[in-house]
Amino acid sequence: MSYVLGQYNKNVTVHDDDTYMTLITTGTPDRKASSDDTEVAGTSFTFYDECIKVDNFSISKYYYFHGKIKRMTSDQIFYIKLVDFDSDEKEQYIKTITVSKGNINEWVDVEFIFAPLSDDFNCLLFELQRNSSDYKIGARYPKIAYEELSEVNNIITSKIASGVSLIKLGVQSRPGLLMCINGEEIRTCRTGVYELKNGIMTVNFFSVVNAAKEVEIDPETHATAMSIWIADVNEQIEEINEKEESGEIDSDEAERERAAINSECFFGNEKQPRKIDSFTLDYMYYKAD
Repeated sequence: MSYVLGQYNKNVTVHDDDTYMTLITTGTPDRKASSDDTEVAGTSFTFYDECIKVDNFSISKYYYFHGKIKRMTSDQIFYIKLVDFDSDEKEQYIKTITVSKGNINEWVDVEFIFAPLSDDFNCLLFELQRNSSDYKIGARYPKIAYEELSEVNNIITSKIASGVSLIKLGVQSRPGLLMCINGEEIRTCRTGVYELKNGIMTVNFFSVVNAAKEVEIDPETHATAMSIWIADVNEQIEEINEKEESGEIDSDEAERERAAINSECFFGNEKQPRKIDSFTLDYMYYKAD
């Protein structure tokens, strides 16, 4: 048994879409009824949560999601889960995120990595924690731009050596570089350095993550399909709010009109070549003599 030391350098000028990430180009936005009806003071409430459906998620793969969520006048707390759209028998919790209240024309970037624990899931669910306004005023319907879903590829196999397990590694890059290590989402700290050197945990999967961008479609405004849709949603909601304030429609009708604006998926849009940030990976692994 001997040690092998190595270094892998990624040049920022090189575009390697398939080396690090493989885009998934199909997805269907939908709403899924909550698994449990809620009853308050004798009144039954059924809420619907935003979700994106795909053919299926594989237990053998790691995934990256990137999207934008529209702010509301109240905080939005989401429990993000993997589920089967047509069944409530099984679910996998991924993480909790909060989109703080603020200017309702603002959209918040959301990105995360997840690893399915079952092949039974075909839906990424954004389950909204309900507050008093959902019961007293009307159910909230978040607006989500599903921008990207990708498989994260293992560069230990493709760029370093096939089938090895790293016992030590060090990454030098910019602060906040997003990595996937053994299926976990990890970022470099403010120094731009990350080290795993105690030798207790072996690393079988390593990759670096960066979001793909839509190709510009309007030569005059450089607008993309997603940016046009976001601007349209903002305009529609402003018009509904103005009609409500003027008394043209009542609050119930305004809520129905706002709820009728659905989330949208942009997975299949043509993307610009992915530009992974430059980084240097120093590593060590055992090799049989």
